[in-house]
Formats: sequence, C-alpha cells, structure tokens
Amino acid sequence: MRYTIEWKLTVNNRAIVPKDTEQDIVLAPGAYWQKFLEPKLEDTVRKLKRSLESNFTSVVISVTQRKEADIPKRFDNTNVDWASIESQ
Repeated sequence: MRYTIEWKLTVNNRAIVPKDTEQDIVLAPGAYWQKFLEPKLEDTVRKLKRSLESNFTSVVISVTQRKEADIPKRFDNTNVDWASIESQ
C-alpha cells in the first residue's frame, strides 16, 4: 500500500508553515513518522527560531481505495498512536 501524508504546523489555529505533502510513501505511517517526518518537523520548528510546545496532534485518515468516510483522531502532544491509525 502507498500513502500520501499532508501536514502543516499551526499555532493558535493559524498555519505558520504551509501545508506540505509527502507522496508515494511505502513505509507504514508510524515508521515514516519516526524516520522522516518527526525529524523534519523538529528541523522546521528549529528554523523558525521560536519556542513552541506541542499541545496536540490531529490526524485524519483518508482511504481512497475504498469509499469510506474520513476518520479524525486527536492525540496529546506528538504522541500519535500509529498502531491504532494503521489498523483502520
């Protein structure tokens, strides 16, 4: 299965980094998060030269191969339970 991940960084409900898209990902989302996306996010925050703290992470799972409704999930800080997402 191949994935597309869209992400953005928001502060007080305002995007401070425009939406970015990671396409044609063959790793499971949790593995991709650990190996690529989390370091990219940390680097982006570091480049902003602002002290930011994560309050929550919002994830929306979309399945395009089957006609199903999106599945929204919310997690504290950046502690995403990828296993629960990948099992959907």
